[in-house]
Amino acid sequence: MATTLFMNAQRSTVEGKADVAYDARTVQAGANAQGFHFWPTNGGDMIPGTGIGTASTNVPTPVTGSWDGKTYWWYSPRVSAPVTISSAISWHHQGRDFATMNPVHATFRAEVYKQTYGGSQIETLIGALTESAVGSGEARATYFTSSIPVPAPIALAAGERIVFKVFLVPVPGQTMVASSSSIVLPFGTLSPNSEMDLVFAETISFSANTTTLTLKNTTASGIAGYKDMIVANPNVVSVTYATTVTAGATEVPTTVSAGGAALAFISPRFAGPWIFDSPDPGVTAVQNAQVRSLESASTVNADIKMKLFRWRNGVETEIYSVTHGAELSTSAFPNALSSLTYQYSFTRTPFLADDRLVARFYAVPVSGQTMGAGTVSIQSEGQTTITYSRFNILDAPMAGFKLETDPATPATVPDGLTLLGLGN
Repeated sequence: MATTLFMNAQRSTVEGKADVAYDARTVQAGANAQGFHFWPTNGGDMIPGTGIGTASTNVPTPVTGSWDGKTYWWYSPRVSAPVTISSAISWHHQGRDFATMNPVHATFRAEVYKQTYGGSQIETLIGALTESAVGSGEARATYFTSSIPVPAPIALAAGERIVFKVFLVPVPGQTMVASSSSIVLPFGTLSPNSEMDLVFAETISFSANTTTLTLKNTTASGIAGYKDMIVANPNVVSVTYATTVTAGATEVPTTVSAGGAALAFISPRFAGPWIFDSPDPGVTAVQNAQVRSLESASTVNADIKMKLFRWRNGVETEIYSVTHGAELSTSAFPNALSSLTYQYSFTRTPFLADDRLVARFYAVPVSGQTMGAGTVSIQSEGQTTITYSRFNILDAPMAGFKLETDPATPATVPDGLTLLGLGN
């Protein structure tokens, strides 16, 4: 059964690279067609698109603003089961050359890669194709189908991705000529005659992009001192946890109640290994961290910080921290959540089966200010599916999480012998 990857016009949530990547999905995201614009240069070769705009409007020259000079590619979700790509890949697309004076002698080159991630991104070429000439003033508004050859079978393992790149290149045997007009490649439309997609002859299955962990007031783990942090919808009734802060404090752990026990949330056990890491500069494995939080008065000058820990056999190791970056609300828990920004630090950390993830929250002073006395509160549960406290982890382990009743996984040593459950 063939697999179609549509080049979507929504920014990538797969890599978290919201500024330089778009999604390649097995479903289309919507009818908001955009254009991937290229600008021919004299003697140019392998020119990437450097701007996203309309699919039907000429852009005379690269400009500032949304035309930021960045290079954009399309990324698939991670492959969820091994598959070997051996057949030619069909590429369906339009293309529009706005040059009306002299031929630019330019055409498109498509490249399909597999991406392996293990602390860095390693790309292996699956197949590439340089098309025939675009032509002088040729609209190319009709739909094109090209065949991207696959010279040798390429095996994709679970956890790897497909990456699609397009370049403007000279027509073979000719020299590219500069133009004041852009050449555009439309994508992101629902129209069957203008969408851009790749069709693989093989059946490829993909995993979810992220796993959402919801902060709960339950204690399914049975571990004293921890609330649940699980893949589940929140209950209807909100639960508030209040923390007393003193003037001049710099980092106050949140508590279940004012003056009470420390507040912490713990995940189920991981069912298999996972690496907490950064797929790309400016991105970590944590995405869209959000927590409902407020301060008792504007004089408290409080911000909120989240720290994550790897929990292994009862020992916590800090791996990540992130701060909201603005003063909390005083009047009510915001319906628009206090999203934790990328003011983060992290440590690349391997997880093993039966490890857990722990989240703790802290009241901290707003940058450049001194914390005043008062109360900082956060909430779990309640509200809507949009405004409850939760965060996403990017590329969660393919095996997911265990049930609390599942047995422990025996630890192993390099030669494959077990340690008879003596420890990980």
